[in-house]
Amino acid sequence: MQRLRLSDEPDSPRLAQLPPTPPPTTCELIACLSSATAHCGVHASYSGLLCASGAAFMLCVSPSGFRREDAIAGRWRLLPSALIEAGFDSAQIVEDPPDPLALAASELSESRAVPVLGCFPEAPWRAGLAVGILDAKGLWAILDASGRVHSLAARASLAITLGPTSAPSRPSLYALLRRCLWSWEGVEANEGPAAWTAWLKLLGNSALADPTALAAEVSAHDFLYETLLDARTHAATWLDDRADEADGNTADWLASAADTLREMTALLESRDPALHQPNVAASFADSTWRAYLADLLGQAAELDLQARHALACALDADYPPA
Repeated sequence: MQRLRLSDEPDSPRLAQLPPTPPPTTCELIACLSSATAHCGVHASYSGLLCASGAAFMLCVSPSGFRREDAIAGRWRLLPSALIEAGFDSAQIVEDPPDPLALAASELSESRAVPVLGCFPEAPWRAGLAVGILDAKGLWAILDASGRVHSLAARASLAITLGPTSAPSRPSLYALLRRCLWSWEGVEANEGPAAWTAWLKLLGNSALADPTALAAEVSAHDFLYETLLDARTHAATWLDDRADEADGNTADWLASAADTLREMTALLESRDPALHQPNVAASFADSTWRAYLADLLGQAAELDLQARHALACALDADYPPA
């Protein structure tokens, strides 16, 4: 990536080349955050941030219809804790920053990129990295998760400032698991088990969007589906790693949760037609196929709840899994 100037002055600081963002993922905000931390010399992987923040265990579905925004709703809720543990004591999550350009300039002057959400006007659920300020035109350079740089008007619904690095800390396993369980249960009315209920009810609706809106509905639905699959896939591996760190009943329950999530993701991957296939829209318009999909997701919901129960048991660890 080309180095970008912060101002017109010849001696202005420049942003060094960033490490590449992870391969395209559904949670672009955390993917961009991972790249920004790596540029600061800290190895905070996409999977590690996704799981340690609890984002991998979240699910949000609005009862009013499928929305892409639900796929990223609240994913930053517990990121500050994960960032402090990674060695960023001064990290801040700034929602609706009044002057995103000034915020970015402050961080960029210290050669720190700024992960931002809502920087793409047509896709508010997308995230990017503010990597430079383009002269005095009120534009900033945004690096997207695919590695392309865009010159955009400075706007953001959320920005993450990392600040200087500090010594990383190692949280207790109990604190980590409590964070994940809290995320799994959800704190809003359309999260956790209620999200599964809303999802299945929406698929059972006989009245679908009119043909002109069907493509948008299918796209939003499959973005939710893909986000769930990505999140729980990483969660399964992460829980296995935590099981290796634990012992006794705690380790057994964590391994059980990981196994159940792997069963769940295998079920989600068995969908036919699969994600991104050209005949998905036609299938989605068929009530028989939606009934099939609702049944598949109903089974996935049961497995998700079983895995969540296993995590709760790992916290108490009074008895082993059956």
